[in-house]
Parts: sequence; structure tokens; C-alpha cells
Amino acid sequence: MNLKKAIAYILLAAVVAYGSWWFWSELNPPDYRVMTEKPIFGNISSLVTVIEFGDLECPACKATNPTIQQIKDKYKDRIQFKYMHFPLVNIHKDALRSAEAIECANDQGRFFDYIDEAYKLSPDLSRKSLIGLAEKMGMNSGNFTACLDSGFKEGVVMMDLGEGQRRGVNAIPAIFINDNLAQEHSFAVLSNLIDEELGKTAK
Repeated sequence: MNLKKAIAYILLAAVVAYGSWWFWSELNPPDYRVMTEKPIFGNISSLVTVIEFGDLECPACKATNPTIQQIKDKYKDRIQFKYMHFPLVNIHKDALRSAEAIECANDQGRFFDYIDEAYKLSPDLSRKSLIGLAEKMGMNSGNFTACLDSGFKEGVVMMDLGEGQRRGVNAIPAIFINDNLAQEHSFAVLSNLIDEELGKTAK
């Protein structure tokens, strides 16, 4: 077989392979209509629950995230930590989309990781940046993009927002230690509040 024929066969094989992949992807589009349960960091059986209502575009939330990391590192499985969305859509143009992006990442098991990395990008939370971050983190970008563009996760985000409103949240970050809203977000204050609640459960 001469070189020209070899190259022709290689090109033909590449075209056939691409055509097969395209045909398969059309018949099996990414299933973004998935409601993945929101993960909990720590111990789901813990009697001390820490809930943060936040918005990736919120400067104060971004500034508080390192403190949240310290809390998670210190208490680990002694607490259960939950993150809930509270997008300030009236003042943050990318708040809703970035919250949906978190839920799309959740479908691929990267909920908390994505939050941490997205805060590093904030306030650059454009569609391109959110998708680029997913790719950088090794996610399936096709599935992530389809999910993000579908708007399907808006319902999950709005349910979180409704829960925050029910609890009386009017500023973020809003951090609850069990049912008590923390008035300050320093590591010392949050640790003291958590220690008080842990003490109650030990009695």
C-alpha cells in the first residue's frame, strides 16, 4: 500500500468514526433533566446543622468562603453543613446562572468543589467562564453545557431561595447554626456558636 492510499484510509476511518459518534450523540443526548440530591458535608446524623445561604456573585459571600472552609476542616463529621442558593437577581446579573451551574456540577459529583473554584473566579461568572471552569475541573463539558443552557436547574435554585425567604433571610451570606442566625461570620464567632450547640447535644 502506497503512502497516499494509507493516508486516504486513515482519513476515511476518521470520518466514519466521527460520523458514528455524531449519530450516537444525536440518539443519546446528555440527560440534564436530572434532579440530583443536594450533598451534605460532614455527618448526616449530626444534631448540629450549619446552613449557608449564598450567591457566587456576592462579594461578602466570597470573602466568607475561606472561613467556611476553616469550619469544615475543624468540625468535619461533628456537624452537617449545607449550602443553599440565595441569588440576588436584582443586583447580580450572573447570580441565577451561576447558581444553576453549581447544580449542573452537582450532577457530576462536584457540588462543593465547584462552589470553591467559582468563588475564585467571581465576579467573572459569565457563561463562558462557568463552562470553562467545568472543563478545567475535568467534568463532561457537553453534559454541563447542555444542563446550564437548559435552565432546568432554575427550579432547584428557586426552592432554596424560597426556603431562605421563609427563614427571614434579607442579607447574605446568611449562616444558620441549627435555627440560630449568626450575626457575625468570623471563625471565632461561628466556632463558639457551633461549640454551644455541640455542648447541648452532649447533655
